[in-house]
Amino acid sequence: MNLNYFRFAAHEDSLTEASNTIALVLASNTPFYPLYLYFILGHAGLPWLFFAGVSFPFFCLTLWVARRKPVLGRVWLSVAATLNSIYVTWLLGEASDTALFLIPCISLAVLSFRRRERLPMLICTALPFVLFYFLQGHFPTPPARYSPSAYHSLLILNEVSVASISAVLAYVFAKAHADAGK
Repeated sequence: MNLNYFRFAAHEDSLTEASNTIALVLASNTPFYPLYLYFILGHAGLPWLFFAGVSFPFFCLTLWVARRKPVLGRVWLSVAATLNSIYVTWLLGEASDTALFLIPCISLAVLSFRRRERLPMLICTALPFVLFYFLQGHFPTPPARYSPSAYHSLLILNEVSVASISAVLAYVFAKAHADAGK
């Protein structure tokens, strides 16, 4: 399969193209996340659930950055995904288990770089670990709190989403690494 199924993701560097593809996948799903939240939280989530989609322009900006500086574009995506995971964890509260999204952020950081690009790989891989370590149990109070059943539903949504994006990452980057010849 050719990773160029998103025309905007195309890049001569296969890892940058894969990162661009992931950025487009994340950007295209970002507007739907508030809808999923609405189905789970109902009116209790308003207006806060709309703020869960603010990362859309940051994921789209990945492609612009990557056209100018491919490695920086891959760093940008990794950092944007990590900060978005932290932000949404604060927004929905730690009980939502949105911090689970840091797992694919770590995978993205490892898969996005070549062996010779160790410094950006290490920085982008360490960021989710460091933020999780220092923030776990210390997130600021979220703007709203929800029922235990709502948090349970959010956990299920987040578990399925994390598994899905992890599978997409593996699929997209497997071909990119084969093409890159590491």
